[in-house]
Amino acid sequence: MKSRILIVDDEESIQFAFKTHLSNEGHEVMTAEDYSSGIKALSENEFDLVIMDVILGGQKGTDILREIKNRGMKCPVIMITGEPNIETAADAVRLGAFDYLPKPIRKETLLRVTSHALRHKSIIEDKNRMEAENERYRLNLDAIFRSLKDAIITVDRDMRVMKVNETIKDICNISTCKIIGKNFMEFKTSCSKSCKNVLKEILKANNSIGEFRTECRHQDHPNQVALLTGSPLKDREGRVFGAVMVIRDITRLNGLERKLKERQSLKTPKKIENIQLFDFV
Repeated sequence: MKSRILIVDDEESIQFAFKTHLSNEGHEVMTAEDYSSGIKALSENEFDLVIMDVILGGQKGTDILREIKNRGMKCPVIMITGEPNIETAADAVRLGAFDYLPKPIRKETLLRVTSHALRHKSIIEDKNRMEAENERYRLNLDAIFRSLKDAIITVDRDMRVMKVNETIKDICNISTCKIIGKNFMEFKTSCSKSCKNVLKEILKANNSIGEFRTECRHQDHPNQVALLTGSPLKDREGRVFGAVMVIRDITRLNGLERKLKERQSLKTPKKIENIQLFDFV
C-alpha cells in the first residue's frame, strides 16, 4: 500500500538515501532540511509517517515532534540521531515517538522499522474506525430503545438489572434510576410479580418465552393487562449471560376485546324450543 512519508534531516546524503530506499518500496516521499521547512510540509500535507533527525541545525527535531502532538496529528514519528543519549531518547518517547534509532541506519533496519510504524498506524486507524462504528451502532440502539412504547428490561444471570428504558415507569411504575444495578427479584414492587417469574424462567430454561398475557395488579395505580415476551441473551460463543423481556401494555386492547365479545353474545339469537303453532279458522 502506498504511503506518504516525510523525511526531515539536515544531511542531504541521508535525505537521498532514505528517499531512494523508501521510494523503491512504493512509498511517496517528501524531504525537508530544517525546522521551518518541516513545519511547512506538515502544514500543507498529510503524512502517514515522519522520519526526523533529533538535531536540525540550531533547532531540535523534538520541537517538531511536540508540534505534531499539539496539532493532534496521528502519524507515527521515528526519531534518528548521530549522537544518541538517554536525555533525548527519553524526551522523544515522552512526546510520543514511535521509535528512536541511532545513526548509521542500515537499509534493512530502515525498511523494517518503517514497515512496523505504518502497520501500527493502520492497526490504530482500524481500531478507531471500529470504535466509531460501534459507538454509532450503540447510539442508534439507544435511540430505538428510548423511543419504543413497550417497556424493555435486561438482566444478567444473577438477575441484576443491566438496562431499562423509560417506558418501564409508565407501565410498571418503576423509576429507571432506582432499578439499574439492583437485583430484580429483590426489588420491591406492588404488582403481581409475573415479570420476575418470566425472567427467572428464561434464565432457568435458557429458552425464549412467547406471548404471555398477565394481569398486573397494582396497589398504587390502576390495574393493567400486559403481554410479556422474553429471550436469553447470548455471547458470540452461545453462552447465556442474561435475559431480555419486553412488556407491552394491552389494557386498552383487552378492554376492547371484552366489549366486542359482550356485544357478540347479545346479538346471538337464543334457541326457542317447544313452541306450537295453531291455525285459527
